[in-house]
Amino acid sequence: MVLLAAAATGATGCSLQFMLTTGGLTGAGASLGTVLWFGAVVFVITWLVAAIGFFIGLLFIGLPAWAGLDKLGWMSPGVAVASGAALAAFVAGLFGGLPSAAFLLLPGAAAGWTLHRVAYGRKAAA
Repeated sequence: MVLLAAAATGATGCSLQFMLTTGGLTGAGASLGTVLWFGAVVFVITWLVAAIGFFIGLLFIGLPAWAGLDKLGWMSPGVAVASGAALAAFVAGLFGGLPSAAFLLLPGAAAGWTLHRVAYGRKAAA
């Protein structure tokens, strides 16, 4: 459940960023209905691809990192956000270089925050 929530959050961040950076929310000369329809289609496709990527990354990279940080007692929200951003950017950088790494900083941070929030709730936030 924790990994699914974090993957969904990361995928939502990726979809929103993709829509904003590619101009998917605008359409010069197109009707509002066309812009909304194609924007929704692009958002859903981007979300599905990103959710699968985030889930696989969380399963094979995020989960071992999370277990190690938890074992060390490092379970604060700040550590979760920083490690989510760093791991997402690192993996994206391996496959797509610096632009991909920069693109995944915020979605990775959001996934880390969600993972922390779902796993620990309010007890570790204090």
